[in-house]
Amino acid sequence: MRAELIIGVDESDEGRDAVALGKLLAQVLAATPVLASVQLFPTNVPEGALVAATLELETPEFLLAAEQRFASLRPETELIATQSAAAGLHELAELRGAAIVVVGSTHRGPISRVLPGGTGARLLSGGPCAVAVAPRGYAATEQRLARLAVAFDGSEQAGAALVAAAELAGRCHASLAVLTVVETRPGGYPPTSLSASSGGLADRIREAGSRTNEAALAQLPPTVETEGRVLEGDAAGILAEASEEFDLILVGSRGYGPLRHVLLGGTTRTLFDTASCPVLALPRGGSEELLELLAPPR
Repeated sequence: MRAELIIGVDESDEGRDAVALGKLLAQVLAATPVLASVQLFPTNVPEGALVAATLELETPEFLLAAEQRFASLRPETELIATQSAAAGLHELAELRGAAIVVVGSTHRGPISRVLPGGTGARLLSGGPCAVAVAPRGYAATEQRLARLAVAFDGSEQAGAALVAAAELAGRCHASLAVLTVVETRPGGYPPTSLSASSGGLADRIREAGSRTNEAALAQLPPTVETEGRVLEGDAAGILAEASEEFDLILVGSRGYGPLRHVLLGGTTRTLFDTASCPVLALPRGGSEELLELLAPPR
């Protein structure tokens, strides 16, 4: 049985962007695409009436159109009756043991930038599997996975993202950049306060960042074209600027909170609000389902 990739589909531009990214990922991962359309109902509708109303719904035209786009991938469709789109996608992902949920960016954000709307933001604050967000306007661009990047700070969660990024790069025959950001002005203090002892604290921070980046590169297979970059500045801003060069950036969750859920830290949350390419966040503890998709065919 193929692992599944759930795509939040509606008739908006946001939904079309999710479809474009979802199709690309489904093709690369050989995953079963599940096209999920959430039908919202008011809170005063009884549960029994919700079920009955859902059974009477006709499949929306936009869902049929999306199904045709995925025809060669043998998609499945789900009509979900709920009072919250995020809750509906969350429950569906748990029920089906999905590897990834794909959503688009809000229409209120700038073109070619990732900015999760309410549904995406909630999934990024407790989703049960990896979450990928497409930038606004992604459907109108060339969709490819030729240049990948992973944010790596040496943490266990970044290590999980590194493993997944390497596997994905190998599957796509893509290059992979390992991005390590050092902040030599922690807390906003002026640079003169960092000149203590020989070489200065800033130099030591840079050296530690270089060692962290080199350690990551040493873990990558020789079959993947890789490069390491140690960048300096505000981590979220630097990663967002770097995202203009890549087709996808992978990030890990923060290091605390429940396992098997996506939980963004401050840097990754800001990156999701400003990146120029799709961003994929892994749940805390990694994603067995995603790694299963990325494993070589048996």
